[in-house]
Amino acid sequence: MFGLKAGEVSPPLEEASGFSIYKVVSKDQVPLDKVHDEIKATLGRERLRESMEKLRASVKPTFNEAYFGSEAQPATAATPAPPAAPSPQTPAAAPAPPAASAQAATPPGAPEAPKPQPPAPPPSK
Repeated sequence: MFGLKAGEVSPPLEEASGFSIYKVVSKDQVPLDKVHDEIKATLGRERLRESMEKLRASVKPTFNEAYFGSEAQPATAATPAPPAAPSPQTPAAAPAPPAASAQAATPPGAPEAPKPQPPAPPPSK
């Protein structure tokens, strides 16, 4: 295909997505100083990809069951049930406005967190 001259058409080529036919409209030789940065970036990406593949191939993950303890804890006892999705007939509730302070909002029915105490006054002499 690279041997085609300007104006020539390639034979049909079978590719993964179907057949392709290429027509060479023109051929230009670009000076190296105009494509130097593009070539450098392409080679850098290729080297990075090769380094990442080499690194991934060198790592072998293992599962250490002793880290989690000898008995498996049931997951349902510690995790709350996910919230139910709203039905199509029920409009979704509007999001709550952001809290005025930096403290996180407590869910309804939960005990309030203790409020920070003001700093103690300096001792008098």
